[in-house]
Amino acid sequence: MTGIRRNRRLLALLALIIAGTLLAVFRPFDLDDVITIGERLAGNPLTAGVLIGVQAVMLALALPGTLVIWLVAPFYEPPLATVILTIGSTLGAIGGYALARRLGGDAPAAQSRGAVMRFLQRYGNRFSTQFALRVLPGFPHSVLNYGAGTLRFNLPAYILATVSGLAIKWWVYSAAIYELAAAGVTGEPPDRGALIPLLGLALLMVIGGAARAWVEKRNAR
Repeated sequence: MTGIRRNRRLLALLALIIAGTLLAVFRPFDLDDVITIGERLAGNPLTAGVLIGVQAVMLALALPGTLVIWLVAPFYEPPLATVILTIGSTLGAIGGYALARRLGGDAPAAQSRGAVMRFLQRYGNRFSTQFALRVLPGFPHSVLNYGAGTLRFNLPAYILATVSGLAIKWWVYSAAIYELAAAGVTGEPPDRGALIPLLGLALLMVIGGAARAWVEKRNAR
C-alpha cells in the first residue's frame, strides 16, 4: 500500500511538472488577465465567504482544502488572507473532529491502528503537540482532525491550538506567495523586507522535515 501511495505521489508531481512546463511554453492565459480577474473577484465580499466555505467543507471531508491558499494568497493582502484561511481551515478542523467523533466508533480500538494513531494517542492530546503539528508543514491536517475526534481530544484546547498554529502558518505562506505574485507581475525581484516571509517559509519546511523524521523514528522503536 505504501508503494502504491508513493507511486501516486510521484505521478502527481510529474503531472504538475508537465502541466507547468506546457503552461510556461504555450501560455494559454495571459498573466495580467488572470491577475486582473482574481483582483476583481477578491474585491467582492462574497468571494471570501465562498472560499471559506469551500475550504471548510473540503477539510472536513479530508479533501485537500489547503489548495485554497492559491486562490487566496496571490489576491489578498497577507493579513486578510491569513484571516480567511484560518477561519476556513479551523471550521474544517472542527467539522472533521465532529465527524470522526460521531462515526469513529470505539476509541480504544481505534487507538491501536497505525503508527500515526499511536503517536497521537501518546502525545496528541497536548496543546504543544497540536500547535506544532499545525504550524509545521508535512503533517496532513485531515489526519490530526480525524485522529483528534476519534481519540476524543479536549475540544477547547484543540480549537485553540488549531487557530493559533494555523494563523502563524498561513501568515508565512500568504506573505511569501503574495510577494512572489507581486514580483511576477512587476518583473522586479522582491525587496529585502519581502524576503523575510520566504526565509520563514524555508525555515518551517526544514523544521517540519526534521520533526517528521523524529516522529517516524519514535514510531519505529
